[in-house]
Amino acid sequence: MNLYLRNSLAAVLVAAGAVAGLMTAGGAAAQTAAPAAPGGVTIDVAAATAPRILGNPKAPIVLEEYASFTCPHCAHFEEAFLPQLKADFIDTGQVQLVFHDFPLDQLAFAAEMAARCLPADRYSAAKALIFKNQQTWEHADDPLKALQQTLRLGGMTDALFTACLSNRPLQDFITQSRLDASQKLGVDGTPTFFVKKGDTTVEKIDSLREYSQLVDALVKAGAKRPAGK
Repeated sequence: MNLYLRNSLAAVLVAAGAVAGLMTAGGAAAQTAAPAAPGGVTIDVAAATAPRILGNPKAPIVLEEYASFTCPHCAHFEEAFLPQLKADFIDTGQVQLVFHDFPLDQLAFAAEMAARCLPADRYSAAKALIFKNQQTWEHADDPLKALQQTLRLGGMTDALFTACLSNRPLQDFITQSRLDASQKLGVDGTPTFFVKKGDTTVEKIDSLREYSQLVDALVKAGAKRPAGK
């Protein structure tokens, strides 16, 4: 049983439906199924829905992360554990980190849509920015506007932000991705990690407390244990 945030399969459907309402409340355009959104900005859906990978995509060990941008435990992983993970395993070419959207609420859903509309090579920086400022934008009087302001620091224009949150194919992609994780993989909270070697799942971690848990799982999958760990 996950010790973090539990939620039902219906949560993501509520979040998907609520994105349009949040946009209206924040003064943005209403949702549309058309790929070309207001302001003449067109979202490249294929690029936006491509895998978000940190590290060498040919690295033999895969660490899959299911996270929500409004999850404080996910923000803690991003700030406390990810830098060491990069130094020990990702930058050495042993491990690739694959991020999967698992929104817990409508704000996370909106944030995950927006982040995916930035170029893939700017995604990791945007993800870090969203998590670093999580408490500020999530608890603002107008959280969607605060999120928009946060992403301006990552190079996102207001027109792109509006177009992104108006894009139905991207919304459907995140909805289906979240449902698949719940129904097929048993993900019921965030963060949840799967350590894989090829097509084999070596370990599932759904209650990450210490960095050593990741180290042990990655070593079990064949990675070299860092000195002193």
